[in-house]
Amino acid sequence: MNRAVGYQITERWHTYRRRPADLELWGSVTDAELTSLHAAAFGHAPTAVPWNERLTAHSLTWVTARAPEDRSLVGFVNVVGDGGAHAFLLDTMVRPDQQGRGIGRGLVRAAAREATLRGCHWLHADYEEAAAAFYEQGCGLVPTRAGLLRLRPDQPEPRPARDVTSRSRDQLET
Repeated sequence: MNRAVGYQITERWHTYRRRPADLELWGSVTDAELTSLHAAAFGHAPTAVPWNERLTAHSLTWVTARAPEDRSLVGFVNVVGDGGAHAFLLDTMVRPDQQGRGIGRGLVRAAAREATLRGCHWLHADYEEAAAAFYEQGCGLVPTRAGLLRLRPDQPEPRPARDVTSRSRDQLET
């Protein structure tokens, strides 16, 4: 007991976790970094993609996630918009060995905040069944019905989406 002021001093021990990644809006990124991350996250061979050309021409914003210790790219999300109320998440990806640490959720939250600041009212994402828990429980997205039209027959068929009952706009806003 501290006799001078009449109370007992209690030490509180805190566990400090190392932050999993540094997030940055409009983060600098090379085509090679994004190509490598995309191949790792989506399980395909790397193919040359003009990422920076696409980002600067079509994006509302994007968010990068870099490892604090070596600044390597561990996550990314792109946001495109319609110039009005709607924004769309594209290429949400986290390096497989870094998944489950909150990086993807942080990317989506940062993207949602920036889209809101830019005047958007709705944030859309298309995702496969395997990613439903991440988007719905982890990020708060509500499943809706959506359609897809295949424009290039030389591309693989999309996987069928799970059956989701349509919801009214009022249900989506709550």
